[in-house]
Amino acid sequence: MKIQNFTVIFAALITVAGCGGGGGGGSSAPSPTPVAAAPTITMASNVAKIKAGSSATLTWTSTNATSCSASNGWSGTQAISGASTQSPTSNTSYTLTCSGAGGSVNQTVSLIVPIPVQKSSYLNAKNININQQTLPVVDPTFFEQIQNGYAFADFFQNGTMSLVAFTDNIPADGTTPTTAGKVHFFEKDATGAWQDKTTSMLDTNVGCITPRKLIVADFNNDGIPDVFASCHGYDGTPYPGESPHVLLSQPDGTYKNITLTINCFCHGATAADLNGDGNIDIVVADMRGQGGKTPIYALMGDGKGGFTIDYNRVDRPEYEYKNAYWSVEAIQSATAGQYNLLVGGSEPIGSASGTTTQMIYGDATGNFVNTPVMNLPSVTNYETVMDFVAEGQYIYSLRVLTSPYYGGNAIQKIDTNTGIGTVIYSHTGTYGNYLKFPATWFSWMIPFNGNLVSENGFYNVSVPQ
Repeated sequence: MKIQNFTVIFAALITVAGCGGGGGGGSSAPSPTPVAAAPTITMASNVAKIKAGSSATLTWTSTNATSCSASNGWSGTQAISGASTQSPTSNTSYTLTCSGAGGSVNQTVSLIVPIPVQKSSYLNAKNININQQTLPVVDPTFFEQIQNGYAFADFFQNGTMSLVAFTDNIPADGTTPTTAGKVHFFEKDATGAWQDKTTSMLDTNVGCITPRKLIVADFNNDGIPDVFASCHGYDGTPYPGESPHVLLSQPDGTYKNITLTINCFCHGATAADLNGDGNIDIVVADMRGQGGKTPIYALMGDGKGGFTIDYNRVDRPEYEYKNAYWSVEAIQSATAGQYNLLVGGSEPIGSASGTTTQMIYGDATGNFVNTPVMNLPSVTNYETVMDFVAEGQYIYSLRVLTSPYYGGNAIQKIDTNTGIGTVIYSHTGTYGNYLKFPATWFSWMIPFNGNLVSENGFYNVSVPQ
């Protein structure tokens, strides 16, 4: 019996030892937990650039995702794969974030929306909602470089404001210039600094001797901003005048520099579709006049960048043989599709040859002859009108000091309901040295955030409206 018991116990021990898998002496390791795959997104737009008011379609697919959400230019929960129609009014980025057990991932698609060209040069200058701008210096050896001849628009069609500048070529010693200034295109870089991009944008950069004013409008009906340079030449005897220029947009994104065949002392200009034919026209203030005709006349546009002179459209008898109209703006009237003209120059205070600052009402055909006129009040000592802003019932005129001539500025606010004018800003003396020369007046004002500001930031003028 003892031998039998020993045999059973020994067999049991052998059996237990075999259960551990041999000599390992312990249980086996657990299998690794599977790792969830990371989500992916593929997202695109059917176009990279659209006009304001048009639509683009965003499409996307994702893998390993259980949910997606939109941010930046859109919002809300999105399907893990789908499409969405978007109609941005300015440059906009659209971000989609998709999440799953393996984490989250995002992708962004951006749409470029070029800034639209508005229907008049006045709106393209005064309705662009930009603050004072620091202008780049091109050539500081000449007097008042790009103080007058500059304009802002989306010339590069990338949804941001850029700059065109015509420099004058008046030598610092005041001698008669012999060559014209230059034309420059500028674009801001990522740091906000102006970069000269002229060589990539323009066929030739020969400009004007004195580019008094640049106006922006669409002269060839392609939806891209063009420029008319109102030039007047050497400001001294015998006042030879010069030819205006047009910078006309081309299909390849560049501009053609066109010298018009007329010669004028064009101190001011404005552009709008005066006669309702769908083409933008120009009105100029030619201080020299044209053979005894009115110094304010029209260049009627053909919609292709060409113009025909029309001396009769503003040929009011009281303007004939007068050469003191310096500034003109076309502002939309209360009647849809019609425009009124604001005209200003050297007022008659102390001068028999002076002219009254006026608002001339236009008719349905874009004529300004035998139509009503509102005479606007003058300002003693600040009798020369350089610029206008019209806001609601109010007209603001920017003026320069009469004596010493161009020795200061004033801004006048006129209530067109009452005819009463009030000076809301005046300044005499210098603002400092602009490009090494004493600066006593600025050329252009723009409305911004309830104030009238000097467009050239050097002057740092801001006046509540």
